[in-house]
Amino acid sequence: MGGKIKDKVSTSSSTDDLSERIDLFMSEKSDQMIEDWELATKNDITGLEKRFETATKNIGDLEKKFDEYRGSTNNKLEKIEERLEKLETPEE
Repeated sequence: MGGKIKDKVSTSSSTDDLSERIDLFMSEKSDQMIEDWELATKNDITGLEKRFETATKNIGDLEKKFDEYRGSTNNKLEKIEERLEKLETPEE
């Protein structure tokens, strides 16, 4: 009996059938497997790479805007401090 099973498994048509069944199963179940196992797809990775590129390009602009904001804020604070100092210092 062992020889009969071995002969059936070792024939090329049997392995072709098995390969086709595996391919069919994977095609049918791939979306569910991706979701269940929380796998990343090529589209996921490509999208992530594009978002990363956009973020790294925008960092320079964000730094420039932050420096401008910091400069204007520091100027406003200095003017407020000067006005407070005048209010706190009695005139002679």
